[in-house]
Amino acid sequence: MERQSEQPRRLLALKDFVATVPASMSKVRRMIKKGRLEYAQPDGPGTDIYIPEDAFERLLVGAKHTQPVPTEEPNQTAKGTKKPEPHPRRRPNWTRGK
Repeated sequence: MERQSEQPRRLLALKDFVATVPASMSKVRRMIKKGRLEYAQPDGPGTDIYIPEDAFERLLVGAKHTQPVPTEEPNQTAKGTKKPEPHPRRRPNWTRGK
């Protein structure tokens, strides 16, 4: 039997990867640090980071797609009555003409 070899994945340098995805450099670094995005550092710690070209798509496919939770108006309480508006703050003496 012949073994089916996987096609090697193309690795992109960190700055090239950031140029191809809708995320900032700091966001990508945070995702790597949290373990959400796979990467390779073939020369060891402290060297260039390489990320598979399709890593972001696989991350999006694996993400849970949930509906946003509807929120109440900010001025509504749990009972449905409006909170009273806050009292205006006292103006400084120099603005009151004293």
